[in-house]
Amino acid sequence: MKTYVCNNCNSKVELEDDKELICPKCGFILSDYNNDSDNNEIDAIIDSILEEATELKESKIINVNEEDKRVNIASNNKIIERNNEKCINCGLCKKACENIANLKYDLNECEYPICTGCGECIINCPSKALSFKKEYREVKDIMDANEKIVVAIVSPTVYSMVKEVYNINNKDEIEKRLVGGLRKLGFDFVFSSAFGSDVLTLEESAQVIDRFSKKRDMPFFTSSCPSFNKYVEIYHPELINNLSTFKSPIEMHSEVVKNYFVEKKGFEIDRIVTVSISNCLARKMEKEDNDLNTDFYITASELALLLSEEEIDLKNVDQSVYDSIVGETSGSGYLLSVSGGHLEALIRTIYRIINKKDLAKDEIDIYELRGNEDIREAIIQLNAFKLRVAVVSDMNSFEKLLENDMYKKYHIIEACYCKGGCIGGCGQLIDNNNQNNKLLVDRSADIYEYDKNSQNRFAHNNKEVKELYKKYLTKPGSEKSKKLFYIERKNRSDLLKNKKN
Repeated sequence: MKTYVCNNCNSKVELEDDKELICPKCGFILSDYNNDSDNNEIDAIIDSILEEATELKESKIINVNEEDKRVNIASNNKIIERNNEKCINCGLCKKACENIANLKYDLNECEYPICTGCGECIINCPSKALSFKKEYREVKDIMDANEKIVVAIVSPTVYSMVKEVYNINNKDEIEKRLVGGLRKLGFDFVFSSAFGSDVLTLEESAQVIDRFSKKRDMPFFTSSCPSFNKYVEIYHPELINNLSTFKSPIEMHSEVVKNYFVEKKGFEIDRIVTVSISNCLARKMEKEDNDLNTDFYITASELALLLSEEEIDLKNVDQSVYDSIVGETSGSGYLLSVSGGHLEALIRTIYRIINKKDLAKDEIDIYELRGNEDIREAIIQLNAFKLRVAVVSDMNSFEKLLENDMYKKYHIIEACYCKGGCIGGCGQLIDNNNQNNKLLVDRSADIYEYDKNSQNRFAHNNKEVKELYKKYLTKPGSEKSKKLFYIERKNRSDLLKNKKN
Protein backbone atom coordinates (compact mmCIF):
# COMPACT_ATOMS: atom_id res chain seq x y z
CA MET A 1 0.00 0.00 0.00
CA LYS A 2 1.13 3.54 -0.74
CA THR A 3 -0.19 6.87 0.54
CA TYR A 4 -1.36 9.56 -1.89
CA VAL A 5 -2.90 13.01 -1.51
CA CYS A 6 -5.70 14.44 -3.67
CA ASN A 7 -4.79 17.59 -5.62
CA ASN A 8 -8.36 18.84 -5.19
CA CYS A 9 -9.79 17.97 -1.76
CA ASN A 10 -6.46 17.21 -0.02
CA SER A 11 -7.73 13.84 1.22
CA LYS A 12 -5.09 11.21 2.02
CA VAL A 13 -5.73 7.87 0.33
CA GLU A 14 -3.99 4.50 0.61
CA LEU A 15 -3.94 2.46 -2.61
CA GLU A 16 -2.20 -0.53 -4.08
CA ASP A 17 0.53 0.38 -6.56
CA ASP A 18 -1.44 -0.94 -9.54
CA LYS A 19 -4.61 1.08 -8.83
CA GLU A 20 -5.67 4.14 -10.86
CA LEU A 21 -4.53 7.33 -9.12
CA ILE A 22 -8.00 8.85 -8.84
CA CYS A 23 -9.44 10.18 -5.60
CA PRO A 24 -12.41 8.02 -4.49
CA LYS A 25 -14.04 11.08 -2.91
CA CYS A 26 -13.93 13.66 -5.69
CA GLY A 27 -12.50 11.98 -8.79
CA PHE A 28 -9.39 14.12 -9.22
CA ILE A 29 -5.78 13.00 -9.71
CA LEU A 30 -3.75 11.81 -6.69
CA SER A 31 -0.11 12.65 -6.03
CA ASP A 32 2.57 10.99 -3.91
CA TYR A 33 2.24 12.08 -0.30
CA ASN A 34 5.19 13.13 1.86
CA ASN A 35 4.10 13.32 5.51
CA ASP A 36 6.91 15.63 6.57
CA SER A 37 6.52 18.28 3.89
CA ASP A 38 2.81 18.33 3.03
CA ASN A 39 1.66 21.17 5.30
CA ASN A 40 4.69 23.29 4.48
CA GLU A 41 4.11 22.82 0.75
CA ILE A 42 0.44 23.85 0.99
CA ASP A 43 1.35 26.93 3.06
CA ALA A 44 4.04 27.88 0.55
CA ILE A 45 1.60 27.59 -2.36
CA ILE A 46 -0.99 29.77 -0.61
CA ASP A 47 1.64 32.34 0.39
CA SER A 48 2.99 32.60 -3.17
CA ILE A 49 -0.49 33.05 -4.64
CA LEU A 50 -1.40 35.70 -2.06
CA GLU A 51 1.83 37.55 -2.82
CA GLU A 52 1.03 37.52 -6.54
CA ALA A 53 -2.52 38.69 -5.88
CA THR A 54 -1.26 41.98 -4.41
CA GLU A 55 0.02 42.90 -7.87
CA LEU A 56 -3.34 42.39 -9.59
CA LYS A 57 -5.59 45.19 -10.81
CA GLU A 58 -7.85 47.25 -8.55
CA SER A 59 -11.25 45.88 -7.64
CA LYS A 60 -13.98 45.68 -10.23
CA ILE A 61 -16.33 43.84 -7.87
CA ILE A 62 -17.56 45.87 -4.89
CA ASN A 63 -18.84 43.83 -1.94
CA VAL A 64 -21.21 45.23 0.68
CA ASN A 65 -18.66 44.58 3.43
CA GLU A 66 -15.09 45.65 2.70
CA GLU A 67 -13.74 42.93 5.02
CA ASP A 68 -15.28 40.29 2.76
CA LYS A 69 -12.58 39.68 0.13
CA ARG A 70 -14.36 36.75 -1.51
CA VAL A 71 -16.57 36.60 -4.53
CA ASN A 72 -20.07 36.13 -3.19
CA ILE A 73 -22.13 33.17 -4.37
CA ALA A 74 -25.81 33.91 -4.96
CA SER A 75 -28.36 31.75 -3.17
CA ASN A 76 -29.89 30.98 -6.56
CA ASN A 77 -26.58 29.96 -8.19
CA LYS A 78 -27.30 26.53 -9.69
CA ILE A 79 -23.75 25.33 -10.20
CA ILE A 80 -21.23 26.81 -7.74
CA GLU A 81 -21.14 26.34 -3.97
CA ARG A 82 -18.75 27.24 -1.15
CA ASN A 83 -17.67 25.29 1.94
CA ASN A 84 -17.28 28.12 4.44
CA GLU A 85 -15.21 25.94 6.77
CA LYS A 86 -12.50 25.70 4.11
CA CYS A 87 -12.63 29.34 2.99
CA ILE A 88 -9.66 31.45 4.18
CA ASN A 89 -11.04 34.75 2.78
CA CYS A 90 -7.88 35.22 0.66
CA GLY A 91 -9.79 36.94 -2.12
CA LEU A 92 -8.32 34.96 -5.00
CA CYS A 93 -11.75 33.83 -6.23
CA LYS A 94 -12.76 37.49 -6.49
CA LYS A 95 -9.53 38.36 -8.31
CA ALA A 96 -10.22 35.55 -10.79
CA CYS A 97 -13.72 36.90 -11.45
CA GLU A 98 -12.37 40.42 -11.89
CA ASN A 99 -9.25 39.79 -13.94
CA ILE A 100 -9.90 36.52 -15.80
CA ALA A 101 -13.68 36.42 -16.18
CA ASN A 102 -13.61 40.25 -16.39
CA LEU A 103 -16.76 40.65 -14.29
CA LYS A 104 -17.59 43.98 -12.67
CA TYR A 105 -20.51 44.89 -10.43
CA ASP A 106 -21.42 46.59 -7.16
CA LEU A 107 -23.38 44.56 -4.61
CA ASN A 108 -24.71 47.81 -3.18
CA GLU A 109 -26.64 48.12 -6.44
CA CYS A 110 -27.14 44.49 -7.56
CA GLU A 111 -29.52 42.09 -5.88
CA TYR A 112 -27.29 39.13 -6.70
CA PRO A 113 -23.63 38.64 -7.60
CA ILE A 114 -23.07 38.33 -11.35
CA CYS A 115 -21.96 34.87 -12.52
CA THR A 116 -21.37 33.57 -16.04
CA GLY A 117 -20.68 30.02 -14.84
CA CYS A 118 -17.14 29.86 -16.23
CA GLY A 119 -15.64 28.25 -13.08
CA GLU A 120 -12.47 30.35 -12.88
CA CYS A 121 -13.19 31.06 -9.22
CA ILE A 122 -13.07 27.31 -8.52
CA ILE A 123 -9.81 26.83 -10.44
CA ASN A 124 -8.14 29.65 -8.51
CA CYS A 125 -9.32 28.77 -4.99
CA PRO A 126 -6.19 27.56 -3.10
CA SER A 127 -8.11 26.04 -0.18
CA LYS A 128 -10.62 24.20 -2.42
CA ALA A 129 -13.52 25.86 -0.64
CA LEU A 130 -15.33 26.35 -3.95
CA SER A 131 -16.74 23.48 -5.99
CA PHE A 132 -19.43 22.83 -8.56
CA LYS A 133 -22.65 20.93 -8.05
CA LYS A 134 -22.64 17.44 -9.50
CA GLU A 135 -25.37 15.47 -11.31
CA TYR A 136 -23.65 12.21 -12.22
CA ARG A 137 -25.27 10.06 -9.51
CA GLU A 138 -28.74 11.09 -10.69
CA VAL A 139 -27.81 9.93 -14.18
CA LYS A 140 -26.50 6.60 -12.87
CA ASP A 141 -29.68 6.04 -10.82
CA ILE A 142 -31.79 6.54 -13.96
CA MET A 143 -29.67 4.05 -15.90
CA ASP A 144 -29.85 1.52 -13.08
CA ALA A 145 -33.67 1.82 -12.94
CA ASN A 146 -33.69 0.67 -16.58
CA GLU A 147 -36.93 2.48 -17.41
CA LYS A 148 -35.54 5.18 -19.70
CA ILE A 149 -33.43 5.23 -22.85
CA VAL A 150 -30.35 7.16 -21.74
CA VAL A 151 -28.30 8.87 -24.46
CA ALA A 152 -24.79 10.25 -23.96
CA ILE A 153 -23.68 13.17 -26.15
CA VAL A 154 -19.93 13.42 -25.65
CA SER A 155 -17.71 16.37 -26.49
CA PRO A 156 -14.27 15.57 -27.97
CA THR A 157 -12.86 17.71 -25.13
CA VAL A 158 -13.42 14.72 -22.84
CA TYR A 159 -10.74 12.77 -24.72
CA SER A 160 -8.06 14.73 -22.86
CA MET A 161 -9.39 13.40 -19.54
CA VAL A 162 -9.10 9.84 -20.87
CA LYS A 163 -5.56 10.46 -22.04
CA GLU A 164 -4.36 12.21 -18.89
CA VAL A 165 -6.08 10.06 -16.26
CA TYR A 166 -5.81 6.64 -17.88
CA ASN A 167 -2.55 7.19 -19.76
CA ILE A 168 -4.03 6.04 -23.07
CA ASN A 169 -2.19 7.76 -25.90
CA ASN A 170 -3.45 6.11 -29.09
CA LYS A 171 -6.11 8.48 -30.41
CA ASP A 172 -8.30 5.81 -31.97
CA GLU A 173 -8.15 3.79 -28.75
CA ILE A 174 -9.00 6.84 -26.62
CA GLU A 175 -12.26 7.32 -28.48
CA LYS A 176 -13.20 3.64 -28.56
CA ARG A 177 -12.29 3.01 -24.90
CA LEU A 178 -14.36 6.02 -23.85
CA VAL A 179 -17.40 4.82 -25.82
CA GLY A 180 -16.92 1.32 -24.40
CA GLY A 181 -16.74 2.69 -20.87
CA LEU A 182 -19.94 4.70 -21.33
CA ARG A 183 -21.76 1.60 -22.57
CA LYS A 184 -20.51 -0.35 -19.55
CA LEU A 185 -21.83 2.41 -17.27
CA GLY A 186 -25.28 1.82 -18.76
CA PHE A 187 -25.77 4.36 -21.54
CA ASP A 188 -28.04 2.95 -24.23
CA PHE A 189 -26.71 5.13 -27.05
CA VAL A 190 -23.50 7.12 -27.32
CA PHE A 191 -22.92 9.97 -29.79
CA SER A 192 -20.17 12.51 -30.38
CA SER A 193 -21.22 16.15 -30.19
CA ALA A 194 -19.01 16.61 -33.28
CA PHE A 195 -22.14 15.60 -35.24
CA GLY A 196 -24.01 18.49 -33.62
CA SER A 197 -21.03 20.71 -34.47
CA ASP A 198 -21.42 19.83 -38.14
CA VAL A 199 -25.11 20.72 -38.02
CA LEU A 200 -24.27 24.02 -36.32
CA THR A 201 -21.67 24.79 -39.01
CA LEU A 202 -24.22 24.36 -41.79
CA GLU A 203 -26.83 26.46 -40.01
CA GLU A 204 -24.42 29.26 -39.13
CA SER A 205 -22.97 29.32 -42.65
CA ALA A 206 -26.45 29.98 -44.02
CA GLN A 207 -27.04 32.69 -41.43
CA VAL A 208 -23.71 34.41 -42.11
CA ILE A 209 -24.34 34.50 -45.85
CA ASP A 210 -27.87 35.83 -45.28
CA ARG A 211 -26.48 38.65 -43.15
CA PHE A 212 -23.80 39.39 -45.74
CA SER A 213 -26.36 39.71 -48.50
CA LYS A 214 -28.65 41.93 -46.42
CA LYS A 215 -25.76 43.89 -44.86
CA ARG A 216 -27.19 43.60 -41.36
CA ASP A 217 -26.02 42.65 -37.86
CA MET A 218 -22.36 42.44 -38.76
CA PRO A 219 -19.85 41.41 -37.61
CA PHE A 220 -21.24 38.00 -36.83
CA PHE A 221 -20.13 36.73 -33.40
CA THR A 222 -19.87 32.95 -33.52
CA SER A 223 -19.52 31.23 -30.17
CA SER A 224 -20.86 28.10 -28.53
CA CYS A 225 -19.59 29.40 -25.18
CA PRO A 226 -22.49 30.01 -22.75
CA SER A 227 -20.30 32.26 -20.60
CA PHE A 228 -19.41 34.54 -23.52
CA ASN A 229 -23.01 34.83 -24.69
CA LYS A 230 -24.18 35.69 -21.17
CA TYR A 231 -21.33 38.21 -20.79
CA VAL A 232 -22.53 40.03 -23.91
CA GLU A 233 -26.14 39.90 -22.72
CA ILE A 234 -25.12 41.57 -19.44
CA TYR A 235 -22.37 44.02 -20.42
CA HIS A 236 -22.96 44.67 -24.14
CA PRO A 237 -26.66 44.26 -24.91
CA GLU A 238 -26.14 46.57 -27.91
CA LEU A 239 -24.36 43.62 -29.56
CA ILE A 240 -27.06 41.02 -28.94
CA ASN A 241 -28.25 41.14 -32.55
CA ASN A 242 -24.69 40.39 -33.67
CA LEU A 243 -24.63 37.09 -31.78
CA SER A 244 -25.32 33.78 -33.47
CA THR A 245 -28.92 32.74 -32.81
CA PHE A 246 -28.07 29.06 -32.47
CA LYS A 247 -27.80 26.72 -29.52
CA SER A 248 -24.54 24.92 -28.79
CA PRO A 249 -23.61 21.72 -30.69
CA ILE A 250 -24.62 19.52 -27.74
CA GLU A 251 -27.99 21.27 -27.46
CA MET A 252 -28.62 20.96 -31.19
CA HIS A 253 -27.61 17.31 -31.10
CA SER A 254 -29.99 16.74 -28.18
CA GLU A 255 -32.84 18.27 -30.22
CA VAL A 256 -31.98 16.01 -33.16
CA VAL A 257 -32.01 12.97 -30.87
CA LYS A 258 -35.35 13.89 -29.29
CA ASN A 259 -37.03 14.53 -32.62
CA TYR A 260 -35.42 12.96 -35.70
CA PHE A 261 -33.67 10.02 -33.99
CA VAL A 262 -36.68 8.92 -31.94
CA GLU A 263 -38.85 9.10 -35.05
CA LYS A 264 -36.39 6.92 -37.00
CA LYS A 265 -36.14 4.40 -34.15
CA GLY A 266 -39.82 4.43 -33.21
CA PHE A 267 -39.14 5.44 -29.58
CA GLU A 268 -41.53 7.37 -27.37
CA ILE A 269 -39.97 10.77 -26.73
CA ASP A 270 -40.82 10.77 -23.01
CA ARG A 271 -38.58 7.73 -22.56
CA ILE A 272 -35.51 9.58 -23.85
CA VAL A 273 -33.01 11.12 -21.41
CA THR A 274 -30.12 13.06 -22.96
CA VAL A 275 -26.88 13.60 -21.05
CA SER A 276 -24.26 16.15 -22.07
CA ILE A 277 -20.66 15.19 -21.20
CA SER A 278 -18.08 17.94 -21.71
CA ASN A 279 -15.45 20.14 -20.06
CA CYS A 280 -17.93 22.99 -19.68
CA LEU A 281 -19.36 24.05 -16.32
CA ALA A 282 -21.36 26.89 -17.85
CA ARG A 283 -23.66 24.44 -19.65
CA LYS A 284 -25.25 23.70 -16.27
CA MET A 285 -26.07 27.38 -15.79
CA GLU A 286 -27.12 27.85 -19.42
CA LYS A 287 -29.89 25.29 -18.99
CA GLU A 288 -31.36 27.24 -16.07
CA ASP A 289 -31.04 30.58 -17.88
CA ASN A 290 -32.61 29.41 -21.14
CA ASP A 291 -34.81 26.39 -20.33
CA LEU A 292 -32.93 24.06 -22.67
CA ASN A 293 -33.96 20.54 -23.66
CA THR A 294 -30.92 18.50 -22.56
CA ASP A 295 -31.77 16.65 -19.36
CA PHE A 296 -28.42 16.41 -17.55
CA TYR A 297 -24.96 17.99 -17.79
CA ILE A 298 -21.98 16.17 -16.37
CA THR A 299 -18.37 17.24 -16.68
CA ALA A 300 -15.24 15.29 -17.56
CA SER A 301 -14.27 15.24 -13.90
CA GLU A 302 -17.72 13.92 -12.93
CA LEU A 303 -17.31 11.17 -15.50
CA ALA A 304 -13.88 10.28 -14.08
CA LEU A 305 -15.41 10.09 -10.62
CA LEU A 306 -18.33 7.94 -11.80
CA LEU A 307 -16.01 5.52 -13.59
CA SER A 308 -13.88 5.29 -10.43
CA GLU A 309 -16.89 4.67 -8.17
CA GLU A 310 -18.15 1.95 -10.51
CA GLU A 311 -14.63 0.45 -10.65
CA ILE A 312 -14.50 0.72 -14.44
CA ASP A 313 -10.97 0.97 -15.83
CA LEU A 314 -11.08 2.30 -19.38
CA LYS A 315 -7.85 0.49 -20.20
CA ASN A 316 -9.67 -2.81 -19.72
CA VAL A 317 -13.13 -2.19 -21.21
CA ASP A 318 -14.21 -3.52 -24.60
CA GLN A 319 -13.65 -0.96 -27.32
CA SER A 320 -16.74 0.38 -29.07
CA VAL A 321 -17.77 2.99 -31.64
CA TYR A 322 -20.41 5.71 -31.71
CA ASP A 323 -23.95 4.83 -32.75
CA SER A 324 -25.24 5.69 -36.21
CA ILE A 325 -28.09 7.72 -37.74
CA VAL A 326 -26.88 10.87 -35.92
CA GLY A 327 -23.36 9.76 -35.08
CA GLU A 328 -21.09 10.41 -38.06
CA THR A 329 -18.49 13.15 -37.57
CA SER A 330 -16.24 15.22 -39.78
CA GLY A 331 -12.84 16.69 -38.99
CA SER A 332 -14.51 20.08 -38.74
CA GLY A 333 -16.74 18.74 -35.97
CA TYR A 334 -13.71 18.14 -33.74
CA LEU A 335 -12.39 21.66 -34.28
CA LEU A 336 -15.07 23.39 -32.22
CA SER A 337 -13.21 22.11 -29.13
CA VAL A 338 -10.30 24.54 -29.60
CA SER A 339 -10.03 28.31 -29.77
CA GLY A 340 -10.24 29.34 -33.42
CA GLY A 341 -11.54 25.96 -34.51
CA HIS A 342 -15.17 27.06 -34.64
CA LEU A 343 -14.19 29.74 -37.12
CA GLU A 344 -12.04 27.35 -39.16
CA ALA A 345 -14.94 24.91 -39.54
CA LEU A 346 -17.28 27.74 -40.52
CA ILE A 347 -14.87 29.12 -43.14
CA ARG A 348 -14.53 25.70 -44.78
CA THR A 349 -18.27 25.53 -45.45
CA ILE A 350 -18.73 29.22 -46.35
CA TYR A 351 -15.89 28.83 -48.85
CA ARG A 352 -17.69 25.84 -50.39
CA ILE A 353 -20.95 27.77 -50.71
CA ILE A 354 -19.41 30.90 -52.23
CA ASN A 355 -16.66 29.37 -54.38
CA LYS A 356 -18.63 26.26 -55.43
CA LYS A 357 -15.73 23.99 -54.47
CA ASP A 358 -13.97 22.72 -51.37
CA LEU A 359 -10.77 24.23 -50.12
CA ALA A 360 -7.71 22.54 -51.60
CA LYS A 361 -5.88 20.06 -49.39
CA ASP A 362 -3.06 22.52 -48.65
CA GLU A 363 -5.52 25.34 -47.82
CA ILE A 364 -7.75 23.55 -45.32
CA ASP A 365 -5.69 24.39 -42.21
CA ILE A 366 -5.90 28.09 -41.34
CA TYR A 367 -2.81 28.46 -39.18
CA GLU A 368 -3.30 32.20 -38.57
CA LEU A 369 -6.32 31.35 -36.39
CA ARG A 370 -4.43 28.83 -34.27
CA GLY A 371 -2.28 29.48 -31.22
CA ASN A 372 -2.62 31.33 -27.90
CA GLU A 373 -2.29 34.97 -28.93
CA ASP A 374 -4.99 37.18 -27.40
CA ILE A 375 -6.32 38.33 -30.79
CA ARG A 376 -5.71 36.39 -34.02
CA GLU A 377 -6.92 37.40 -37.45
CA ALA A 378 -6.97 36.16 -41.04
CA ILE A 379 -8.19 37.22 -44.47
CA ILE A 380 -9.92 34.58 -46.61
CA GLN A 381 -10.42 35.08 -50.34
CA LEU A 382 -13.98 34.25 -51.42
CA ASN A 383 -14.05 34.80 -55.18
CA ALA A 384 -13.60 38.58 -55.47
CA PHE A 385 -14.53 39.17 -51.83
CA LYS A 386 -12.10 39.28 -48.90
CA LEU A 387 -13.51 37.82 -45.69
CA ARG A 388 -11.92 39.38 -42.60
CA VAL A 389 -12.13 37.23 -39.48
CA ALA A 390 -10.74 37.27 -35.93
CA VAL A 391 -10.51 35.09 -32.82
CA VAL A 392 -10.43 36.33 -29.22
CA SER A 393 -9.64 33.89 -26.44
CA ASP A 394 -10.63 35.81 -23.30
CA MET A 395 -12.89 38.65 -22.23
CA ASN A 396 -10.11 41.19 -21.70
CA SER A 397 -9.12 40.69 -25.34
CA PHE A 398 -12.77 40.96 -26.35
CA GLU A 399 -12.98 44.35 -24.64
CA LYS A 400 -9.83 45.48 -26.48
CA LEU A 401 -11.50 44.51 -29.73
CA LEU A 402 -14.46 46.75 -28.88
CA GLU A 403 -12.26 49.80 -28.19
CA ASN A 404 -12.56 52.48 -30.88
CA ASP A 405 -14.94 50.17 -32.78
CA MET A 406 -12.00 47.98 -33.88
CA TYR A 407 -14.36 45.00 -34.09
CA LYS A 408 -16.28 46.58 -36.97
CA LYS A 409 -13.50 45.89 -39.46
CA TYR A 410 -14.22 42.14 -39.26
CA HIS A 411 -17.01 40.09 -40.80
CA ILE A 412 -16.89 37.17 -38.35
CA ILE A 413 -15.45 37.04 -34.83
CA GLU A 414 -15.11 33.91 -32.70
CA ALA A 415 -14.94 34.34 -28.93
CA CYS A 416 -14.55 31.97 -26.00
CA TYR A 417 -14.19 32.42 -22.23
CA CYS A 418 -11.77 29.62 -21.47
CA LYS A 419 -8.10 29.80 -22.32
CA GLY A 420 -7.42 27.55 -25.31
CA GLY A 421 -11.14 27.12 -25.97
CA CYS A 422 -13.35 24.34 -24.62
CA ILE A 423 -10.34 22.07 -24.07
CA GLY A 424 -9.44 24.40 -21.18
CA GLY A 425 -12.93 24.28 -19.68
CA CYS A 426 -13.07 24.26 -15.91
CA GLY A 427 -15.19 21.11 -15.92
CA GLN A 428 -12.01 19.20 -16.68
CA LEU A 429 -10.45 20.11 -13.33
CA ILE A 430 -8.23 17.04 -13.31
CA ASP A 431 -5.47 18.89 -11.52
CA ASN A 432 -4.33 22.39 -10.61
CA ASN A 433 -2.51 22.73 -13.93
CA ASN A 434 -5.64 22.38 -16.04
CA GLN A 435 -4.97 25.61 -17.87
CA ASN A 436 -1.18 25.70 -18.10
CA ASN A 437 0.09 26.56 -21.58
CA LYS A 438 1.88 23.28 -22.31
CA LEU A 439 -1.18 21.21 -21.42
CA LEU A 440 -3.40 23.39 -23.60
CA VAL A 441 -0.96 23.21 -26.49
CA ASP A 442 -0.88 19.41 -26.21
CA ARG A 443 -4.66 19.15 -26.05
CA SER A 444 -5.03 21.48 -29.04
CA ALA A 445 -2.51 19.43 -31.02
CA ASP A 446 -4.53 16.28 -30.32
CA ILE A 447 -7.74 17.89 -31.60
CA TYR A 448 -6.01 19.12 -34.76
CA GLU A 449 -4.68 15.59 -35.26
CA TYR A 450 -8.22 14.16 -35.03
CA ASP A 451 -9.27 16.62 -37.72
CA LYS A 452 -6.25 15.93 -39.93
CA ASN A 453 -6.75 12.16 -39.79
CA SER A 454 -10.48 12.27 -40.52
CA GLN A 455 -11.58 10.75 -43.83
CA ASN A 456 -13.86 13.76 -44.31
CA ARG A 457 -12.81 17.17 -43.01
CA PHE A 458 -15.87 19.20 -44.09
CA ALA A 459 -19.14 19.53 -42.16
CA HIS A 460 -21.13 19.81 -45.39
CA ASN A 461 -19.81 16.41 -46.56
CA ASN A 462 -21.02 14.54 -43.46
CA LYS A 463 -23.30 11.85 -44.96
CA GLU A 464 -25.56 11.48 -41.93
CA VAL A 465 -25.95 15.26 -41.68
CA LYS A 466 -26.93 15.32 -45.35
CA GLU A 467 -29.48 12.60 -44.66
CA LEU A 468 -30.86 14.61 -41.72
CA TYR A 469 -31.52 17.58 -44.00
CA LYS A 470 -32.85 15.46 -46.84
CA LYS A 471 -35.30 13.49 -44.72
CA TYR A 472 -36.19 15.94 -41.94
CA LEU A 473 -34.87 19.52 -41.87
CA THR A 474 -35.03 20.18 -45.67
CA LYS A 475 -32.34 22.91 -45.56
CA PRO A 476 -30.35 25.14 -43.16
CA GLY A 477 -32.52 27.98 -41.93
CA SER A 478 -35.78 26.13 -42.56
CA GLU A 479 -38.73 26.64 -40.24
CA LYS A 480 -38.07 23.27 -38.63
CA SER A 481 -34.42 24.21 -38.07
CA LYS A 482 -35.45 27.47 -36.45
CA LYS A 483 -37.92 25.70 -34.18
CA LEU A 484 -35.33 23.18 -32.97
CA PHE A 485 -32.11 25.15 -32.96
CA TYR A 486 -32.77 28.85 -32.36
CA ILE A 487 -32.16 30.37 -28.94
CA GLU A 488 -33.41 33.75 -27.77
CA ARG A 489 -30.64 36.14 -26.73
CA LYS A 490 -31.86 38.30 -23.85
CA ASN A 491 -30.87 41.71 -22.56
CA ARG A 492 -29.69 40.91 -19.03
CA SER A 493 -28.13 44.31 -18.23
CA ASP A 494 -30.76 44.86 -15.53
CA LEU A 495 -28.81 42.35 -13.40
CA LEU A 496 -26.30 45.15 -12.79
CA LYS A 497 -28.88 47.47 -11.20
CA ASN A 498 -31.79 45.60 -9.64
CA LYS A 499 -31.28 46.09 -5.94
CA LYS A 500 -34.59 45.83 -4.12
CA ASN A 501 -35.34 48.66 -1.71
